[in-house]
Amino acid sequence: MRPPDQVEAHLDFFGHLINQHDLGPFPDSFAPTDFLHTFGPSGPHKESFAAIARRHGITYINTLFRSMRNAESVKHGLFGFDAGVMTVDRGIEIECLECSEKGSGQGSYIGGTISSVPTGRLAGPTCGIHWPSILHIDPNRNLEIVEG
Repeated sequence: MRPPDQVEAHLDFFGHLINQHDLGPFPDSFAPTDFLHTFGPSGPHKESFAAIARRHGITYINTLFRSMRNAESVKHGLFGFDAGVMTVDRGIEIECLECSEKGSGQGSYIGGTISSVPTGRLAGPTCGIHWPSILHIDPNRNLEIVEG
């Protein structure tokens, strides 16, 4: 974790940007960048990232436990609570998505290709993908994919 004062400053500025652009309330969920996350306090820090995030209204963290530091501290297998913040194992995208048009040549994302309806079943507690992965290359057809 970065020094706590930097974490606070980043979260404060993020909130400022949300307000400045009228993007709604501060999010209550968080997915760590590149899944670099530590469950509980780490290094010289007495407080975890989750404890700092909770003060900003974050109540849910979704990350890959296989890359999370201190994952062995999670008491409930696929989820745990860090400073009152629920932390859930994201699961593996490639196991939970298949594509209805494999090999369509439209470009690829984890588990399939763009402009096609993802199918399959969840292989874990969640199936995290980037939202552009469920859009159509032709923006006028986005709802076909989203509704699918």
